[in-house]
Amino acid sequence: MAKIDAIADTGYLYALYNVSEPEHDLCIVAAQWYPNVLIPDVVLTEVAFLFNRFGQARAVAGFIHDLEASNPRLVRATRRDLQRAADLLETYYRRGTNLDFIDCCVTAIAERYNVEAVLTFDYRDFSIIRPKHVSHLTLLPD
Repeated sequence: MAKIDAIADTGYLYALYNVSEPEHDLCIVAAQWYPNVLIPDVVLTEVAFLFNRFGQARAVAGFIHDLEASNPRLVRATRRDLQRAADLLETYYRRGTNLDFIDCCVTAIAERYNVEAVLTFDYRDFSIIRPKHVSHLTLLPD
């Protein structure tokens, strides 16, 4: 098994597969620099929602076809990941921060796979979260 470079978040995948996004070219470069990326199944619904919102079902289908052609390394969120995500949501809510469920799931999966970097444009949430396996996640592209 190849070393895992990073885990992908919604905004990164949306920009990577949407040529009209301003960050698209940056994502193409990041995909070349970090080729071994985990894609959590929980982000796919959110990415599909964005494609549907701006381009309807045809755009969603195009995204799925393009993603599949890239031979993605998809990973399922486990029950333990979901529990960890819920714990993160509760912990940070008590501290006055309302985190996104998907970001907490991505963090839980990163912990499980011992991945230290996340491909994201959601710097706010991911800079707040303190995972168990490292002091902080490295946010890419930087």
